[in-house]
Amino acid sequence: MSIADPLQSHPFRSDRLQPDRLQPDPLNILNLRLAELLRERPADLSLGAARALGDDLVFCGMLGGKDVGKSTLINSLADRIISADEAEVGEGTSRPMAYVHEAAKLALLSRLNELSREAPIDVATHAADALRNVVLIDLPDFDSDFRDHHDTVRRIAPLLDRVLWVVTPRKVGDRAWIELFRKVIKDPANVHCVLNKIDELLTDADAFPTSGGDRAEAFMQAQREWVLGALKRAGLSGDVDDHFLIAARFPTEETLLARVQWLWDDPQWTRFQEDRETAARVAALVSSEFRRLRQCVLRTVSRDDVLHLKQANQRRERRVSAVVLREHYDLDRLTILLGDVTRSSYRDELCDDAFDDAYLREVVTRWTGRMRGDSLLAEDVLVRRLADWPLLGAAYGLLGWLPRWLGHRLAPTGAASAATSGEVFKACGASLEERIAAMRSRLATDHAALLTRLHAGDAASPEIRPMADELRRAGEELTLDCESRLIESISAETPPPRAWMQVAAWCVILWFPLAQPILEGVLHTMSAQGAAGTAAGLYQIVAALGAVKLLSGLLAVCVIYVVALAMMYARSLRAVRRWRNDPARASEALAILRALLDVQVAGKLLKPFAEKLAVLTAALEELRTLEKLPNAA
Repeated sequence: MSIADPLQSHPFRSDRLQPDRLQPDPLNILNLRLAELLRERPADLSLGAARALGDDLVFCGMLGGKDVGKSTLINSLADRIISADEAEVGEGTSRPMAYVHEAAKLALLSRLNELSREAPIDVATHAADALRNVVLIDLPDFDSDFRDHHDTVRRIAPLLDRVLWVVTPRKVGDRAWIELFRKVIKDPANVHCVLNKIDELLTDADAFPTSGGDRAEAFMQAQREWVLGALKRAGLSGDVDDHFLIAARFPTEETLLARVQWLWDDPQWTRFQEDRETAARVAALVSSEFRRLRQCVLRTVSRDDVLHLKQANQRRERRVSAVVLREHYDLDRLTILLGDVTRSSYRDELCDDAFDDAYLREVVTRWTGRMRGDSLLAEDVLVRRLADWPLLGAAYGLLGWLPRWLGHRLAPTGAASAATSGEVFKACGASLEERIAAMRSRLATDHAALLTRLHAGDAASPEIRPMADELRRAGEELTLDCESRLIESISAETPPPRAWMQVAAWCVILWFPLAQPILEGVLHTMSAQGAAGTAAGLYQIVAALGAVKLLSGLLAVCVIYVVALAMMYARSLRAVRRWRNDPARASEALAILRALLDVQVAGKLLKPFAEKLAVLTAALEELRTLEKLPNAA
């Protein structure tokens, strides 16, 4: 019968992890993300160990080629006939057959339900209590001429907890066996190799050593070494305890010894009497091997043991899948190539090649020339300084042109920068767009193999024209920023006025219009004799408050303030010219320009590579962590 939808609960379900609530596997998510990023097909991962955590059954898959005796082994393990497909003819085992105890059927259906939509799975129930918690699954013959057999084995293998590799002396080194082994991902402790039909090696007494000690032990040891050598070449562990040499059709000592008698055509032990004891000893050893296998497969295990077994498979599955992803997407080499592209030294090479020193110096000259003239900048510096001089600020608001005129004559004649016209970034015979195109062309030439690997060309880089326009806007903003920093720098170098200076400014405006003429009249009155002298002094005081006196006093104040403002303006003008001609400022402007080209051009051209490198580096670190997971908890 084919499996149907499971019920919601059954005796063998566990609340550790319900299959219907499984979240997408992180490795699958990472696989799809990398496939989309690199525009490749996803890697073919064998994932499914997490689904096994949803129950307490142990799924034991019988994996082998055609005519290796899987069905016979199932019956021998169950100690009863539960598999009737012993005559493997034609295509052999064509569909997976699950042999499950009738009490555990629903747990089986729950685990296999999703897979059954892709690969039909037949279920046979039995009442063999020895297999109450063990599900034996007879898998299709992977080495047949039917390709779908191989695909079915690959799809169902991730859901298995334990695998018995059933081989025969004729198929122990089968290439198909070795190829499939590498794709069935299980913890090594859960993979057991069973060499069945060992009776085929006993066709005559010549199989035994002619001399020595225990000939039976020597025979078994020779066969074991032969099998382990073949398994090691396939990549399977060489641990003796994980491998079994049996004859499934003849599981007991008596039946195997009778089989030897039949093979030797000596039912009464008349011709090979001297080898009878050795044959009996071999039969006993082979029968012991079968009992050991039966104990390994059918032994009672606790829930914790089952969980330990399944978690070991899950860790192994993740480690192998991590290696598959690294190799499929070639992540190690790809991250190295991306690291070469995005390293800072290579960015500097790109910029230096496309924007040489002569070009940078010319742009800086044009850049400085686009700043406002010295007079206007000096005026801004003066206004910033006058914020600490309220009276001088008011005078400058009324008579600003006169201090500026005098300041120009007081300041030494300097080489003022000539204003430039035209585009700042078009210098040394090439436009900005042409230089960006040259940079992108070198990038494509230097890393053609990487661009091909990423399926990316010019489309991976931003458009040149918008990039150039953005650079021009950034240049204009930086011009304004330079002016602001010039004003801030000069203002910061000028100490704030001292208290006595502020007092002096007030004294000037009070002394000439008011204090000096009034004091003069008071002194005249105090020195006068008689009524006529006193009257003359009082008149002088009153006259001092008249319009003529006040205006002449204010005129004196204005002259003093204009001179002071002219000197301050001249000082600001000299500071602006000195700032412009300072070699350190040119070096600073070159550094700013280089940083701007690095961010706005090289940074944008390399941004797609940097983004891919960040994603791939994180993925690679995650995969390396998974590869280091231990085999056991």
